Amino acid sequence: METVSIRLSAGDLARLDEMRAPEVSRSAFIRSLLRGAGPLDEQPSYGEALRLLGESARGGKVQAQVALERALRGAEGAPDDGWMERLLGGNASG
Repeated sequence: METVSIRLSAGDLARLDEMRAPEVSRSAFIRSLLRGAGPLDEQPSYGEALRLLGESARGGKVQAQVALERALRGAEGAPDDGWMERLLGGNASG
């Protein structure tokens, strides 16, 4: 077994505490979320991907901000170089 440490903002911690039952520890609740997540059954639609990228971008994630800007620019007719598929596949280096 390995140990993983995470840091949560006060707001995220409050949200976590709102979601979990009082008798469930924070670590047990996070483990249950991870176990329940599983792999994606299907790729999100373009609109769903934009929404997810927008949420991440608003949260300050630079990589998501860049991807969102590319997606919006691509909506205006820029050629698709497959970056969305690479991003969704976990290879966001492109």
